[in-house]
Amino acid sequence: MKKYLLFIFIVISLNSVNAQYDWERLSYSHFTGSGEDNSKTYYLINIDKSGKGRLEYFKSGKVHVAEYTVSRKKLNHLNEKIEKSGMLKLNPADLKSDNPVSSSNLYTMTLVLEKDFGEEHEKQTGSKELHEKENENEKENEKEEESEKPQIIPVPDNLKSEYRKIFFDLYYEIERVVPEKAWKDAGSE
Repeated sequence: MKKYLLFIFIVISLNSVNAQYDWERLSYSHFTGSGEDNSKTYYLINIDKSGKGRLEYFKSGKVHVAEYTVSRKKLNHLNEKIEKSGMLKLNPADLKSDNPVSSSNLYTMTLVLEKDFGEEHEKQTGSKELHEKENENEKENEKEEESEKPQIIPVPDNLKSEYRKIFFDLYYEIERVVPEKAWKDAGSE
């Protein structure tokens, strides 16, 4: 029985260590309106899929930066929230509302994907001529892909009403994975 439990523990541990994500990195920003002294405040949170994070906080004319590492457990939790939000399946153009933002708080997010957005894999037909033509097209595409930028999903500040709660919940989760020490080091107190 002990061997069986040890085996299950090892399998679960290896699974969480080698977790795969569909995204390379995310960038989230929150800008607040003017205060009494007409100043603006913002913070930017950047996290890559390995857990390296950076918090940039601007307040009272000064920029403070704190770097941190997100634990694998929190990174897995964040990945679940990203998947649950449905943003990996949505067309980014469908998120944007025609109505302008009416708040002094602006929230935006960009998710850089590991693979092309909406990439579809077609089955090869087996036709010899078609196969040769596809090989030529693949070589041309490889040259183009070398110079292409990574695929991104931009989340605008003026979200449609049906997506606002979903993404504001996701923003909250992103803020939560930043360690409290990083917030303090960045001067957000």
